[in-house]
Amino acid sequence: MKQCNSKYISPRSLAPRLFIGFFFILVSSSCMALATDKNQPIEILAAYTEMNDATGVAVFTGNVIINQGSMVIEAEHIKALFNDDGMLSFQATNQGEEALVHMQQALDNKAVPLEAWGRNIHYDLANNKLTIDGLAKLTQHKGVFEGGIIMYQMDSQFLQAQSSEEPKRRVHIWLAPLAD
Repeated sequence: MKQCNSKYISPRSLAPRLFIGFFFILVSSSCMALATDKNQPIEILAAYTEMNDATGVAVFTGNVIINQGSMVIEAEHIKALFNDDGMLSFQATNQGEEALVHMQQALDNKAVPLEAWGRNIHYDLANNKLTIDGLAKLTQHKGVFEGGIIMYQMDSQFLQAQSSEEPKRRVHIWLAPLAD
């Protein structure tokens, strides 16, 4: 009689492996910010503005709202870098315990937009990298991610989140169930 050499894998040890695999499939699914957004005009509302064409630096303060295509950014203070092709990056900040910067942008092939909240949001449009710091929260089509800091690569959908000490915040993830 032959002896079976197969190993038994308990459901308890298999669950973390399945979760990790599902998580990377979810985050790497094909969707990007709308490609047409960068070709749209930029509209800015603010209480005060300083712009330096020589350096390409612009500072906006006082209930700032920036719109470009499907992208909307709302903050108390935004520092943006521009060149002849448009906005390269921005750093948006809010002061106070409860005041959070908000950003929203539609994604190609997705009905639900990407949304981000945090005390500081830095978006490097040239490299499609979004960094959310301080009470960071990011929602996308299949999940909600919270932590102290969230770094999100828009084109590859690669996400990193870490906890923070001040305020004490662990990484928290909610994933929508798979559709039948």
